[in-house]
Amino acid sequence: MVKFIILVMLSGAVIASLQARTLPDPTRPPDVMLVVPDRASEKTAVEPILQSVLISPSRKIAVISGQIMLLNDVFGEFKLVSINPSSVLLKNGKSEKRLFLLSPEELQFANARFIKKIPEQVQHKP
Repeated sequence: MVKFIILVMLSGAVIASLQARTLPDPTRPPDVMLVVPDRASEKTAVEPILQSVLISPSRKIAVISGQIMLLNDVFGEFKLVSINPSSVLLKNGKSEKRLFLLSPEELQFANARFIKKIPEQVQHKP
C-alpha cells in the first residue's frame, strides 16, 4: 500500500510539472516585442546629447549621451574643452560643437515664463 501511495504521488508530481511547462505566461509580451534589432552592424554617427551638468568648487562634470565626462575627456572624435552651467563645448581641431541642456526654443520659453523682466521705463503718476 505504501508503494502505491508513493507511486501515485510521484506520478502526480510529474504530471503537474508537465502541465506547468505548457501554460503560457500571461504577463509575457508578444514574441514580436522581444526581438531586439541588431544595431551593432550599423555604423551611423550618433549626435551627442547633453543630459546633465554638475559644477562644484572642486570639479566640473557633464553627462553626454549617458557618459560621465570630465574636462579633456574624449567623446567620439571630440574633446570636451569647456563645461558651463547650461552648455558644453566639444572640439576636434577646428571643428566645434556646442551642446545645450535646452534647445533655443526651450530656453526662450523658460526665459519668458520664469524670469521676470524689468521694464526699461517705469512711469509714475503724480
